Amino acid sequence: MGSPAGRYVYAELDDFEARKGFADDKLAFVKSAEMGSPAEIGIGGFMKGVGTETAKGGIGAIGKLIKGIATSVKNKFVFDKERQELLSDIVQSDPIVSVFERETPGVTAKAYETMTRFAPTLSRDPNIATSFLREAAQTGGALNYQTVKHLADAESAVNTALEG
Repeated sequence: MGSPAGRYVYAELDDFEARKGFADDKLAFVKSAEMGSPAEIGIGGFMKGVGTETAKGGIGAIGKLIKGIATSVKNKFVFDKERQELLSDIVQSDPIVSVFERETPGVTAKAYETMTRFAPTLSRDPNIATSFLREAAQTGGALNYQTVKHLADAESAVNTALEG
């Protein structure tokens, strides 16, 4: 069975194992006490998740706000001038729109303003703007709800395609 001194070695290992078990239990208890009750741990985890999502949402909202402001500034200083030149060109060169503008001054600009509000990107395309203003001229300036809806839907589709 080994040497007589061997039993002391095993006794020391048993003593060491007992101390180790006690230390593991005590450490686990201390860690649990620091973390709080299971309810507090659950609430803390939930609140941390809510805080993270709130922060992500806030950052996203700030990004959208900055993008909106940049788009607004670009529209005001760059695209508005481009749109005015386009409207002027259409009124001067298109026979249907030019006759309508002579007969009812300012109505063409109002129709184009509606187009600009609901389809700002499409309002910069000469072909689409001309087609829209011709339809407005043929209806005496009264814009059909469906025409404006289709225009807004087309604008949305264009913007989605440009983003993706």
